[in-house]
Amino acid sequence: MPRLLFVLLLLMLPASVAAQATDFLTLQLGLTDATGVDLCRMHPPRSSTPEGALVGAPCDTVRQTNGAAGLVFWIKDGGTGTDNSGWVNFVAGASINPTTTDITIGAGLQIRFDNLEGTVTDPALCFDDEGGACDTGIFQSATNLIDFSIGGIARFRMSIAGYVIQANGGLALDTSGGAGDVFLRIDAADIFAQRNGTNAQTFRLYETFTDASNNQGLSIDAGVTTVDEVTITPFENGTGADDIDLVLASIGTTGDVRLDTSNDIIFQRDGDGGIRFVPSVGSNWIELGVWNANGGATRTAGTQTAYTFDTTFAPASGTVTDRLFHLRPTLNWGGTPGAGHYEAFSIDVIETAIPTGVNYLIRGQVDSSDIWSVTSTGDNVFATTTGQIKFPTLSGSTTDPSICFEDAGAVCDSGFNQDVVNRISVSLAGDQEYVFQNGSGFILGQGNRLGFDSSNGNGDIFLERDSSDTLALVRTTNAQTFYIYGTADAASSPTNFERLFFRGDGSNDFIIGTEDGGTGATTSLEIHEDGTVMIRLAGNAISMQHDLTFAADQDIGHTSIALGPRSVHLIGPKITEGSGTGVTTNVDAEVRRVTYKITVLQSQWIAAATTADFTIATLPAKTRIFEIIADVTEQFACTAVCTSTTLDMTVGKTAGAAEYLDSFDVDAATAQFGIVDAERGSALQGIINGEIASWGSTQDVIARLTSGTGNIGDGASTNLSGGDITFYITTEVLP
Repeated sequence: MPRLLFVLLLLMLPASVAAQATDFLTLQLGLTDATGVDLCRMHPPRSSTPEGALVGAPCDTVRQTNGAAGLVFWIKDGGTGTDNSGWVNFVAGASINPTTTDITIGAGLQIRFDNLEGTVTDPALCFDDEGGACDTGIFQSATNLIDFSIGGIARFRMSIAGYVIQANGGLALDTSGGAGDVFLRIDAADIFAQRNGTNAQTFRLYETFTDASNNQGLSIDAGVTTVDEVTITPFENGTGADDIDLVLASIGTTGDVRLDTSNDIIFQRDGDGGIRFVPSVGSNWIELGVWNANGGATRTAGTQTAYTFDTTFAPASGTVTDRLFHLRPTLNWGGTPGAGHYEAFSIDVIETAIPTGVNYLIRGQVDSSDIWSVTSTGDNVFATTTGQIKFPTLSGSTTDPSICFEDAGAVCDSGFNQDVVNRISVSLAGDQEYVFQNGSGFILGQGNRLGFDSSNGNGDIFLERDSSDTLALVRTTNAQTFYIYGTADAASSPTNFERLFFRGDGSNDFIIGTEDGGTGATTSLEIHEDGTVMIRLAGNAISMQHDLTFAADQDIGHTSIALGPRSVHLIGPKITEGSGTGVTTNVDAEVRRVTYKITVLQSQWIAAATTADFTIATLPAKTRIFEIIADVTEQFACTAVCTSTTLDMTVGKTAGAAEYLDSFDVDAATAQFGIVDAERGSALQGIINGEIASWGSTQDVIARLTSGTGNIGDGASTNLSGGDITFYITTEVLP
């Protein structure tokens, strides 16, 4: 079939010819057959109408004219033969500009090629490379397929299915309109690639993109950041979110996320809402996730195993180390690490609805028997009697104990450590407080004490070390009591008991005694020496096995008469009492003769009168008074009002009386009165065995100070500037 070959030859004449043929343009329009033989060739003159005479049928269909604006093609649309009727312009306004060679085609034009016209090496619409080859262009390789060939090779295709890049072609992108520096290519059937020789590539999928400085998305980095490392990571810039999640998901209840085509690493759904990691050892797995009871299905009775790592190792003979689960990360913060922490292994169970039994965070078993577990409440449980937590020898320190308890400030310096072989130390706030040592037992650190408390507080009873070999029961100013029980009906605060006590009464006195409560019996107190009773206190009596001896200046009883012994009985001078019907010994060898020493200072004498009285003592009934001696230890003198040289004193049974001491001067000098018989009063003078003041009633002993001139005091204070006196009274109270 002949094809149409347009050859446009535009020859611009030189300037020397322009005068004869201005704007003359030659158009050669021809038709050839498949062998190149001319069928019709026209050299039409410059005219505004179609050429009038054409030869050959093919030439009947095409005419042309050359107007001032360029070339206009004419097509035979009506009439017959060679008449001039039926010609229309190809497209209204279509032209070729002879100066710029631009082709302008009006609306409605079609450049039409026959079906399946052209080949990859000879495209229907081609672009001549000026070397004679015209193998770069556009052709139709099949119905509804438009192919693009470059240098005789198919590169791109447009079809109803879309734009197609041929196997040896690619899509190039470039920021400067050059040859391209990002290439999308076909690696093989169904394989799409981004590659550019040996240059590492990055692909970014944007979630948001405001501008180059504010965006977020996903980046696939193939060796750009780190050589030989492919990274899939979210990214953000500027206003982009800084908490982007990366989710690998599968579809269906059994869909997998696989990291290796050989099935070495598979993340697999377990059908219960969890994920299990399947290693390459057969059908064994590690499952991660939560068992959701199959969407609400009820679990059957018995043990339900959802997540199992069940790998069988069969090592060769010899020393072999098998690690069923091994974490070995390398942590290396760049520069100076800031605040924060890392967690090599973390378990975080969300307990929404859980069973009422014991739940475990970790449960270790050997041959299906419990060995060690950590419960969901934080209990560490050793299921065997041989379970241990082991630390290396001499592990930890006082400030960094092996087992420590963190305080509110995240400091962990309170706990247990082994600072010496066979010794466990307890440190509090970085100080050694207690020690458990083989052969020594429990030891309190220096300055520490052993406390007891009824309410689990800070303690209200303490045993402390006072000094070497000295133990103390002490709590600042609080008086202490120590009990030793003979019997008790309770371990603490018994109701029925018998006990010995050591007590500080808080009044500067210490008491050792026995006491009983409830059904407890009255007990005695004995002091032994080498197993022999030396002193026994029982009832109201004190019995002694040996003589009672004292060092010099020692008292029997208390220095306060109120706390002294009720009576003293002497065995040595004891007589043998008569006995018989109606005969009773009421008092046996009781010591009754005693002496009192009473000192009266000048401040006692304040009466607003020339006399002032003071009751030295009140004698009980049946009291024999043997003597009274007055010792003036400081000479009496007056400051004002009274006269120093007129002061004297008497002692008697009533105010102003002198039955015990006659009047004696207290202003003359220091002296003693009553030693000689002449100085005694009428009741004692010349009496060898004293006087019983009253058999049936009490009797006062009154001293009177008399001033010859002026009052002794003003009722509130004394007028004396000096004057102290001590009275010695010897009495015997008959039983």
